[in-house]
Amino acid sequence: MACSRAVLSVTLAEPDHTNPSHTPRIIFLTRATTNMPFKSLLTSAALAVLLSACAQPTAPPSIQNTLIQHGWQLQHATNSSGQALAELPAGLEAPVVLRFDHDALSVNGGCNNQFGPYRITAHTLQIKNLAATLMACPDALMQRDHALAAHLQGDLDLRIEQDDADTWLALTTRQGDRLRFKAIPTPR
Repeated sequence: MACSRAVLSVTLAEPDHTNPSHTPRIIFLTRATTNMPFKSLLTSAALAVLLSACAQPTAPPSIQNTLIQHGWQLQHATNSSGQALAELPAGLEAPVVLRFDHDALSVNGGCNNQFGPYRITAHTLQIKNLAATLMACPDALMQRDHALAAHLQGDLDLRIEQDDADTWLALTTRQGDRLRFKAIPTPR
C-alpha cells in the first residue's frame, strides 16, 4: 500500500464548556511531518484516542449553569425509606440555602456559613472538606449545621428536575438520604 501522505487528527484537550468561544486544540499529524511509518502513526493516534477515553466525564454545561443561576432552598430531607430526616427539619425560621459559583459552593443553614470547592462529573457532585464559620446560635440551628456538614460531603448523586412550575435539585448520599432543593432567585 503506497501512502504518500496520511492525515490523522487527535484531540489534545477537552472543550471548555464554561467558555463558548473556546475550541479544542487539535493537532494534525502527517507522515511527512513526523517521519513515522504509517502503521506507527496510526498506532499512536489510536493510543491517544484510547487514553482520552480514560478521562473523567465532566458535567454538561447546562447542569453547572443551572446550579449557578439559582439559589437552592431545602424543601425536603428524607432517608432511603422516604421518612423525614429528624436532623434536617423543615420549618425552622431560617431556611437552608445552597449557592454555587463556578468553583465554590456556599451553604447557609441559618446560623453558620459553610463553603468550599466542589466538582461535578457526569451526575455526581463531589464535595470535600467544607469550611465553616463558628458562630454560636440556638441549639436547633447548630444541630442542623452539623447535619448539613455530614450530608453535604463526598460523592452525591445530582439530579436537576423540572415540573410544571419549578426547578429542583435532588442530592442523594451514598446511604440513600435525599435532599431536595427548590430553585430560588439569586441576587446578582
